[in-house]
Amino acid sequence: MKPKDKQEYLEEYEVFKKKGKPFFPYAVLKDSTMALIVVAVIIAMSIILGAEQGPKADPTSTTYVPRPEWYFFFNFRLLKLTSLRTSVYLTMALALGLVTWPFLEDALHRWLKMPRDVSVVLGVFGFLAFLTLTVWESFAG
Repeated sequence: MKPKDKQEYLEEYEVFKKKGKPFFPYAVLKDSTMALIVVAVIIAMSIILGAEQGPKADPTSTTYVPRPEWYFFFNFRLLKLTSLRTSVYLTMALALGLVTWPFLEDALHRWLKMPRDVSVVLGVFGFLAFLTLTVWESFAG
């Protein structure tokens, strides 16, 4: 940035700072009010509409087959394909890999001159693996 542009920016910034309102209490009050309205609407909807109730549970029935929610289908299928320990460790390793990949990718790109396309390939492969396991489990009896 050129010194002249920087000076103009700083002058405009000072004008806006003087005309603006402080974060507390204005923005805090506005956000808190909106949060309370949202919570009130959710509570009102739950009281008025109620929650969907299924049939009463029958503890003597042996016909019920427990199934996870759809977003756990991939993990459920992985558990069927491997042992419990392998499934847990693999899921933990994948979650840790997702968290650390941005840092590792930057370092690998800088030091080893690894192309950035590796991230895209790994992302597509991971998504396809997740999708395959989820669809496979959803169609399983």
